[in-house]
Amino acid sequence: MRADYKEWLLNEFATKFMGRTVRGDVLNAYYKAEMILKGRHAVQKRSCGCQYGSMARAVDKLYNDWIDNVKK
Repeated sequence: MRADYKEWLLNEFATKFMGRTVRGDVLNAYYKAEMILKGRHAVQKRSCGCQYGSMARAVDKLYNDWIDNVKK
């Protein structure tokens, strides 16, 4: 993972966006975090707002798993 991605996840995503209502800038941050954590080259947007909650929970889990691996 690129160093700038690691820094963004730790200093921006975790502190400013995690745990907030998923819309607007928060939604874009979750899309970016998902892209980074899954090693993708593009954002995978959802077609329906009804999917935002489950996407946010999945990204939170990916982030927490990533943090656990970084600490090892």
